[in-house]
Amino acid sequence: MRRVLFLDFDGVLNNTGWFEKQAAYWKGVPGALRAPREERDFDPENMRYLGMIQYMVPGLEIVVSSSWRKGRTIDQLRGYLAGYVPPRRVVDVTGAHESRLRHIEITEWLDAQDPPVDRFIALDDDTFDMTPLGGNFLHVHRSTGLTWKHVQAAVAHLMGAR
Repeated sequence: MRRVLFLDFDGVLNNTGWFEKQAAYWKGVPGALRAPREERDFDPENMRYLGMIQYMVPGLEIVVSSSWRKGRTIDQLRGYLAGYVPPRRVVDVTGAHESRLRHIEITEWLDAQDPPVDRFIALDDDTFDMTPLGGNFLHVHRSTGLTWKHVQAAVAHLMGAR
């Protein structure tokens, strides 16, 4: 069975509280996080939850649907997720559609697959262009990023329990 997770980065692998901590770093507040730029963009807690999903869903393929895919190689994207997701799990990125609507980019990617995808879920903090995906869309609120609740829902959906 082929299972795919479409992954947005901003608002899913980070959250508003995380960005507030990062803003403190730039203001020189003692105790603020110090890490290379790309590592600072991701909240380790949100990243651990992504790691749990890939661990709990055998053979899961991750396709980056985030705007981060633009101007970066697949190897760079894999590198950002390293330590939480094995590089072999990040298999592709969605293409860019002239409408810039993410659900169309995801649908076009799915339509091009052979063998076809059996189950998929899209994790994203934006809802305006994702509702056509119906139950295959899981809204992640940007105030929290990915949480245990999302892990449970994504795994249940990908494994066919919901």
